[in-house]
Amino acid sequence: LELELNLSPSHATDEPSRHDVALRLGPLDAMVGTGALVRPVATVHRRLYASARYLAKAVPLLAPVDLAAHNCIVEGREPDMNLWHLQRDGSQTSVRVSGTLATNNVSLRARLASEDFGIVALPVYMAAKLVEKGALVPALSGWELPSMTLSAVVSEKSSLGKARVFVEWLESRLRRSAVD
Repeated sequence: LELELNLSPSHATDEPSRHDVALRLGPLDAMVGTGALVRPVATVHRRLYASARYLAKAVPLLAPVDLAAHNCIVEGREPDMNLWHLQRDGSQTSVRVSGTLATNNVSLRARLASEDFGIVALPVYMAAKLVEKGALVPALSGWELPSMTLSAVVSEKSSLGKARVFVEWLESRLRRSAVD
């Protein structure tokens, strides 16, 4: 088994025959009709976080609408990336956010938030370690972003036996690290 870890914003699943197994977070509309096998492997829950220092010096954050007055660390500059959909107890709302920093690297967004640069949307499993260390605290407690599905996309050309073993191993690891 050989692994290639490509963290670029382009999607390896757009060319399913190039990889044995590709992981895709989010919708898989482009995969319909490609012949690839798609298997959901985890659900990724996301919430908002910031450093306690940032929240102490910023304007109060009491409701989702208040996010518009905060420096939010966003994924990119495209308008859809800056519209955060939030939900709590059956209520839903959307807020257009902005900020001075944008990066498509989730680890860097987490680090920037822990260094007092603003509010960030992160997977709960990733933020848990930073919250435990005291680097981040939950922001807008009770509100969360819609969950996303992490899927394994197995190409037609792949050795199904090896691909199946890898996907099953990945599922077991993700269950142990509490992504779901």
